[in-house]
Amino acid sequence: MSYEMIALLMFSSLMLLLFTGQRVFAAIGFVGSAAAMLLWGVGGVDIGFSSAIKLMKWYPLLTLPMFIFMGYVLSESRIAEDLTRCSTSGSAGSAVAWRSAPSASWC
Repeated sequence: MSYEMIALLMFSSLMLLLFTGQRVFAAIGFVGSAAAMLLWGVGGVDIGFSSAIKLMKWYPLLTLPMFIFMGYVLSESRIAEDLTRCSTSGSAGSAVAWRSAPSASWC
């Protein structure tokens, strides 16, 4: 099979999965794993697993769950809305004390 045919097959299967509503990470992972199994045979099965484990052991990626949790906390407590309202109202100096004050009418 030529390189062009492999690339066309992978691209078309990725687009098909994306147009059917699959999540991007699942579509990319499935297409990559399926192509590895088709191109390398039995040895291609281990490629997807070993790359996923290698990614999970990557030290800078350990901070990602903390950023996601912090975004969730800011979203649920409406602190981000108050900060946006304070920063757009023209009183940027009072944005520091936006939730620490007893009264939220500073902005």
